[in-house]
Amino acid sequence: MFPRIIKAIAILLSVYLVGCGSGSSGSSGNNPNGSGSSGSGGNNSNGSISRQILAKNVLLSSAHASLADKSVSKKELDTTSTVTAGNVVIDTAGNSLTSTNLQDALDKEMAINLSKILPGTTWTVINKTNDPAYKGLQGRVSFLADTLTIDEGVFAAAGLFKDFGVYGNPCSAPISYEILDNSVMYVSWTQCDGDAKSAVITIFAKKLRTMSTVGDGGQGGIQGISRISILTKVQ
Repeated sequence: MFPRIIKAIAILLSVYLVGCGSGSSGSSGNNPNGSGSSGSGGNNSNGSISRQILAKNVLLSSAHASLADKSVSKKELDTTSTVTAGNVVIDTAGNSLTSTNLQDALDKEMAINLSKILPGTTWTVINKTNDPAYKGLQGRVSFLADTLTIDEGVFAAAGLFKDFGVYGNPCSAPISYEILDNSVMYVSWTQCDGDAKSAVITIFAKKLRTMSTVGDGGQGGIQGISRISILTKVQ
């Protein structure tokens, strides 16, 4: 997972991005307060860059990313100063990102940790499928630490109903879920008749408040017809 995130960051930083707070001369000073004599900012006493910078000037180590700029000599590299990702301002005109700095892009769009953000949340569900058992239906789902509940309607990608009706009933047994590799949700439960059911859901897109999932397991419907469920966080 980590190499994919590093590559995504490298691609993001290869786009021309806009920095704020730089001076007209483009040179930096070393004032402990963070402002250079040229007006472009400088280094803090602890070596951390306090100003916002052009992301095109941020280089990734070639040890971790194949897209690092190898045209820059080692003598030109500053290996002591650091810059926080929150100070790397990004231009979203040419991409689908909505975040305005790199830290937010990572936390809210590019590197969401589902195991951390799901527990204690509730999401509305919009389903898209030609499966007659789920077509045109919507739902609402709540996640706890390792179980979930269908509060209303259906979660089509998981093959779960609030009211299972002719498809059986999970009784009072919990519906368990597990996040695998931050991109797959495994859901399992046991019906009143003792029959074990499960579904494997692929999470193909995720942001802090939205998830797009697809699956064809679970209850009822026609096996082999994919069911897409788009989840939007409500609390």
